[in-house]
Amino acid sequence: MRSAFLAALWATSFIACDRGPFVTGLPQDIAGLADMKDSPDLTPSPPPCAAAKGLAGDNLVCADFNQIPSLPDAQRLPGWNFVCLGGASWTTSGGMLQINNFGSFNDDCTVKLPGLSLSDPDKAKYKSFSLSLIHRIDLSDPEQKAFIFLTDSSDQTRLLYFATGKKIPARQQTTITLDRADLPAMLTSILWQLRITSSATSGSLRQGWQIESIAVNGVP
Repeated sequence: MRSAFLAALWATSFIACDRGPFVTGLPQDIAGLADMKDSPDLTPSPPPCAAAKGLAGDNLVCADFNQIPSLPDAQRLPGWNFVCLGGASWTTSGGMLQINNFGSFNDDCTVKLPGLSLSDPDKAKYKSFSLSLIHRIDLSDPEQKAFIFLTDSSDQTRLLYFATGKKIPARQQTTITLDRADLPAMLTSILWQLRITSSATSGSLRQGWQIESIAVNGVP
């Protein structure tokens, strides 16, 4: 009788030990969830560029100018167009997009971002479009001006942003969001244009318009 009792007790202990691992104080299924927070698959992806940080939607255009050694750069900036009148030119210096030798700048320069056709099937899902810049403004007021236009940099009805003078704090992020429903009916594409003008040189007094990063997102 004693032998039979010990055999039964041994069998019960064996079954209990075969239940698998568990974490003390938590049911086994909840314990597994506790470890998921450390899974690399749940780590948020870094933004494709600094200006895209915090923007909603899908990134369509992105550039960190500390990654652009010189201009033009068709590989890193496909579809971008840098235009200046007179002898001025755009450059990437100190990790920022800016006018070369800004102290002697007395001209008109424009940056055209890649156009986004609103008729493309992959753009139909977007209800709005956002432009984001991380930049610094240090201009002579009123001789020097910075603008952001939609599609036409000579049409004041398409002006979205204007700045002059020295902005404090110097480094800032500017975001412009356009709802698709508010766009002119005849508009067939989104074409952001940045423009800087100067009617007088500033010497060493001003640093100009210095742009660290630019991003464009489409928001479903």
